[in-house]
Amino acid sequence: MRILFAGERLSVGGPGRVIENLAVGMARMGHEVGIINMRPEPQVYSVDPRVEIMEIHTAHVDRYRVAPERFFALRRAIEKYRPDRVCAFCTEINNYTLWATLGRRCTVIVSERSDPQIRPVLRSDRVRRDISYTLLGRHLVFQTEDARAYFPERIRRLGAVIENPLNSDSLPLRGRGSGRVKLSPRRAWSRRRICPC
Repeated sequence: MRILFAGERLSVGGPGRVIENLAVGMARMGHEVGIINMRPEPQVYSVDPRVEIMEIHTAHVDRYRVAPERFFALRRAIEKYRPDRVCAFCTEINNYTLWATLGRRCTVIVSERSDPQIRPVLRSDRVRRDISYTLLGRHLVFQTEDARAYFPERIRRLGAVIENPLNSDSLPLRGRGSGRVKLSPRRAWSRRRICPC
């Protein structure tokens, strides 16, 4: 199976780490895997050489000029890669991906990685997301039940809650091996109202 992950970057933040873990795991299982970075930055996470990394570079910085540029670049990349599955992470990338795959014969999975009540910050972006999910969303992943509960019933029915698939071996934790390290990422972002997305 050809699987394509679409995300912002592999440099900082939880979504990049999740994409890296999933992509490497899928490649090890024998799938053809690619990652599209919509905001290329120096890569921090090491990725298995079997995973193809593609970057979308844009000439514009202005929000209204960069959006169509990213959309068409993503659509071209998807047409070129010809994936069976596309997995997108974070609201803005999810929107681009849902519309860029319109008419393509591939399954699209979008993952909402932050508190949907406050992210994105602009209300117009939240409305755009809600419309995209309502019209085009078929397979949605939420990080918490609270995130899922924000959306209307139709969207909730299409979604599933999947917590972060963290690989604790790749995390730089103090106290490793002491048996006293506890990972609890579930609600930290929504309580503190911060997220890298």
